[in-house]
Amino acid sequence: MGKRKSKTTENVDEIISKIVGLPSENLEERIKELETELGIRRNLLNNALSILGTHQLRLDEKIRQLKYATIQGLDVSRKAVLEKEKLKTEMRKLDEWNLYFRDVSKLREKLREAKEELTIEKEKKRLVD
Repeated sequence: MGKRKSKTTENVDEIISKIVGLPSENLEERIKELETELGIRRNLLNNALSILGTHQLRLDEKIRQLKYATIQGLDVSRKAVLEKEKLKTEMRKLDEWNLYFRDVSKLREKLREAKEELTIEKEKKRLVD
């Protein structure tokens, strides 16, 4: 027959179980936060690319309209300025992608570490229980 635990021992076991469980609860919250941050960062990228894409389309339209003027020898400098601005916009889009991948890489690394810690904490808790 197994030993019967006293009420005090049961309370101590319950407290230990709660204490051991706290880090895993915090890690689960952190994992959810990191996953949310990844989604937010993706939305930021999409918004930035959308704005830059719209700007680029407007520049394309202005350049197209200026083609007729340049055929007649008018506004050549204006077209050059618009072409330069279009290139800058394209570079800003590339910068956004680079920033996105840098941020996402860091967030994914933190997420991986948090998941590993959670696995370890759950194993510790399992061993204690």
